[in-house]
Amino acid sequence: MHGVEGTLQVIQQLQGLEWPAAAWESEVLPRRIAGYDPALLDELCLSGEVMWGRLSPHPAFERESDGEGRRVRPTRVAPLAVFLREDADWLLASPEPQPVEALSHPAREVLAALGRAAHPSSMSSFATPNASPREVENALWELVAAGLVTADGFENLRALLNPHRRRIARPRHAPGRWALLRHGEGPPPEFVERFARQLLQRWGVVFRDIAARETLSPPWREKHFGGAAQNGDARRDSRRPLRRRIRRRAIRPSRGA
Repeated sequence: MHGVEGTLQVIQQLQGLEWPAAAWESEVLPRRIAGYDPALLDELCLSGEVMWGRLSPHPAFERESDGEGRRVRPTRVAPLAVFLREDADWLLASPEPQPVEALSHPAREVLAALGRAAHPSSMSSFATPNASPREVENALWELVAAGLVTADGFENLRALLNPHRRRIARPRHAPGRWALLRHGEGPPPEFVERFARQLLQRWGVVFRDIAARETLSPPWREKHFGGAAQNGDARRDSRRPLRRRIRRRAIRPSRGA
């Protein structure tokens, strides 16, 4: 695989899988795309065809109701996925997390500001007299690890992984805008079938042990999952050629980015 088309096909094959945030451009994509260049992922993200974020629920939200008080911590190994925007409806079908004590106070403030914003916002728009740029940056990193925010560019994630990039003035390294990572209200009726098709596209064959590795996998015993995974029509559909449908649009730098 090579170029933008190859990058898109790799992302379509891998979507739904989560890797540590720092691994995507150090291991995952370079091993699958000849001569990988970060500009390839930038083009797909900024065109609106590809997005990124955490898909699986953070354990802190599940334990919060048990009174254990686990906190979300910013970390380079936070599991993140890169996926096609047109498939976000079923990949983000899990209910919206409702954090209370799991987030720090700065993270809750940034989350509230994003909730009030009518449009995606740059990091500078979250600055307040009580929050330094470093605190805002840590808050965003915390929200990324929690699966609550995303951005329209992958450079935002690179800047969190390596804050030195924020001091690079070249336009190529200007981060995009932040937004809430919108979840659904629960899996749609076709979730099991679509997930089975995705596994077939990724592995070519599906059995219980492979499905168990996937963070989004429904229980193998769930009705129709085994049958959908072995369905011949799903197998044929999963191998159809990918046609890009990028919606080209002018990308204007956001204020303060």
